[in-house]
Parts: sequence; structure tokens; C-alpha cells
Amino acid sequence: MKQRWEVDVFGGDLSGLILAEIELTHEDAAVILPPWAGPEVTTDERYRNSRLALRAGSPILLAA
Repeated sequence: MKQRWEVDVFGGDLSGLILAEIELTHEDAAVILPPWAGPEVTTDERYRNSRLALRAGSPILLAA
């Protein structure tokens, strides 16, 4: 099963923050974490887009 990851690299006040996201075909699909993946933050409120925007004013997304 091939998995497609989207990686967001932030700049500005959020410089150094890199988030990776995978879209699953269904909620209970198996996820194979690549060796470069860090800790799971899906349920961590600190990493929600709305929270990131408040922390950084206007975060700069360098790459997606």
C-alpha cells in the first residue's frame, strides 16, 4: 500500500516547525511511519492550524 504524505515547513515565528500529514482512505487504515517521522501530534491542540496562527501572527509556509 502506497501512502502519500504532505509536509509543511514553516518560517517566520514558527521557523523550524515541520508538520507531516497523511490522508487515509478510511479512519482505521494502517499507517506506516517513515523513519523521518517524529511524534504523533494529531490530538495535540498546540498543532492545530488555528493555534499556530495565534502563536505566530501570520505564519509563513515555506513549502508544502
